Amino acid sequence: MNGGSAVGSLNVYLANRASLSLVWSKTGNQGSDWKIGHVTIKSTSEYKIVFESVRGADFLSDIALDDVRFDDAPCVEAVGCYRDSGYNRAFPVYYADLRPEIDWYNMKATIMKCALLAEKFSMKVFGVQYYGECWGSREPKVKYNKFGADPDRCWSGVGKHFANFVYKIV
Repeated sequence: MNGGSAVGSLNVYLANRASLSLVWSKTGNQGSDWKIGHVTIKSTSEYKIVFESVRGADFLSDIALDDVRFDDAPCVEAVGCYRDSGYNRAFPVYYADLRPEIDWYNMKATIMKCALLAEKFSMKVFGVQYYGECWGSREPKVKYNKFGADPDRCWSGVGKHFANFVYKIV
């Protein structure tokens, strides 16, 4: 979405037999670099996804899509790596221990298992600690950063000992 102030909108809708619902939208100039957009869609009935591009006021108003992907998992946004403590934990809920089943060559699998469980337990934010412990909160404003950021205490998208790599479900 590039081309100055005249760029229109890119909208994503969930369409089923009864309705058309807006689930994601961007409006205006987003710059010349590619941007990533995520949306988690939950539906128990058959549906279609509709992409709508609303043209801007002039011929320079470009909107493009690339690498659209659908996964059977919630969309997560990486927040970063943060220290934790053995007392007064950054996340209030310890909801899974995936350490016995870690695939050390595919840590994304562990992250996605934590994400699926976080979604199941209505967590808005979660952290992966000690390579495979899933910690989370139903409150989106949890103070996961209360002990400070420390990128050296995470590896491959997961936290090491007493560190959370934090994700938001979007």
